[in-house]
This record gives sequence, structure tokens and C-alpha cells, in this order.
Amino acid sequence: MNNIFNCSKEIYMRKTPIKIISWITILIIISIVFIISLFIPYDKYLNYYGYVSLENNNYYLNIYMEKKHIQHLNNYLMYIDDKMKKIKIVSINDEIYYEKSKPYYLVKLNVNLENELLIENNIINISFKIRRTTLKDEFMSIIKEAVYATN
Repeated sequence: MNNIFNCSKEIYMRKTPIKIISWITILIIISIVFIISLFIPYDKYLNYYGYVSLENNNYYLNIYMEKKHIQHLNNYLMYIDDKMKKIKIVSINDEIYYEKSKPYYLVKLNVNLENELLIENNIINISFKIRRTTLKDEFMSIIKEAVYATN
């Protein structure tokens, strides 16, 4: 009669199936990569579309932006076609556009654009570099927003 409690030699000599070992190895590698990626810093960007307008022989770039981003607009770096541009806020219009229950305000910017972009009503893809961040910081801010939204 085999005693279950005294068969340590059989337990020690038993081979673990190769599928289990490979799945455990894959899970360990994926979790290590995920943990490392939480702490790698990267640049965060805001992407908007704007259009060029001509007023009084001056070209302006008009963008619909959320109010929380307008407040910090002077602190952001603006990129058009991967080229950094200096911006100056000319005006913030009272015109409001709602999308997904969020208000967007029309912001008029004075920007030095290249000649090929100086076409009235030309639509331009614009990126604003906000800050360097990590995935951990982004997860924490999402959690904070969710907690404050429920209160």
C-alpha cells in the first residue's frame, strides 16, 4: 500500500509537463516587461485639428480646444509636421462646440506657418507636447479622476 504522505521521492522525480513550464515562463516574462514599462518615461501629446484663417492680411490658426487645455496653452510646445512652433494666443472666442458632452472653445493663435500651409481654410494636424510622464502616473491620474467623478 502506497502511503500518500511518504512518497516524497515520487513527487520529486515526477516531471512537470513542458506546456506548464512554457506558460509559466511566458507569464513571468510578460509581467516583468509590464512592470518595467510602468516606470519608463515618455512624452505625452495632445492632438488637435486646426484651420487657417485670413483676417486683415494676417494668417491665424484656429483650434477648438477644451477649457482645461487652454489654461496651460502657453506652457505647451506646439508641433506642426514635427517642427516646433512658437505660439501667441490672439483671442478665445465665445463660440462653443460640444462633442461627447464636452465644451470646446475656439482659440485663435498667431503662428509662423510655412508658405505651403498658408491657404485659407487649410486643415492642419497640430500636436502639443504636454509633459514627460510614465504609465504609472497615467494610471494614478485616471484612478483619481474616477474617484473624484463619483463624489
